[in-house]
Amino acid sequence: MSVFSIQVDSQGRMLVPDDARAEMGIEEGERFILKTDPVNGTLTLIRVTNPLDKLALEAIAEYEAGLTISLNDAAAELGLTIDRE
Repeated sequence: MSVFSIQVDSQGRMLVPDDARAEMGIEEGERFILKTDPVNGTLTLIRVTNPLDKLALEAIAEYEAGLTISLNDAAAELGLTIDRE
């Protein structure tokens, strides 16, 4: 975790410093949710991610680790047949 000083410009924009973007792997075009806490005077940025991207990465990792089976093998284990129409 690092600490960075940023400034709000006249149009209300805040620039995320290069070092912070590099540390967090933030790329152009990414989206974030801004959560405010006026009581504590804090702003929290939460990266918006596509849940399907996470599922795809998990599926690829399982496949590469040899933890998956084919549809035909799964059907056979369940005593099912696959209609080949």
